[in-house]
This record gives sequence, structure tokens and C-alpha cells, in this order.
Amino acid sequence: MRLRWDQATETGLMPANQFLIQSDGHDFYLTAGYVAPPPVIGTPEEQAAELGELDAIQVSVVARLMISRSRLRELRELLNRAPLDDHGMGDIIDDGPG
Repeated sequence: MRLRWDQATETGLMPANQFLIQSDGHDFYLTAGYVAPPPVIGTPEEQAAELGELDAIQVSVVARLMISRSRLRELRELLNRAPLDDHGMGDIIDDGPG
């Protein structure tokens, strides 16, 4: 059966640049987050010193997903097919099985 993704364009986009995956032995938990560079001012040396004093930077969690092992394999395969160049991703739309 074909899957429809009509609501995908109605859902807000959230930037993500940090990822965490955990498992309870059965399911997998994928957490996506975003970290913005901390604001620092001064000369490059002063900025480096200020950044060196930080012991942690807070990640803003934007999504948390529970994924079965079989679906995680499917996600991995889909990501492996994704072009990693500047030509876009229009050619990897997945209509589901069949």
C-alpha cells in the first residue's frame, strides 16, 4: 500500500545537528537535538579562552523517536541511499513497499 506524506509539508522544520541513539535491548531511542554556538566576543584568542572555560553546552532536544530494530535497519538503508552532494534529495522519495 502506498503511504501518503501530505502533512510533512505542514509540520514545522526543526534544525538538528546532534544525535543520540540508545537501546533497551529491544527498541531503539533516537534523540535529535540542536546546539547553537555560544556567543563569545573579543579577539580570537579571547574567544578561544572563553570557549575553553566552558565545561558543557546545553543541547536543545527537538525530537525523540522510539524505533524497532527492523525499522532502524530500514532507516539506515534509506540514509545510505541519500545523496550527500548539493543536488538535493528529490530522487529518494520512498513510497513504501511495492
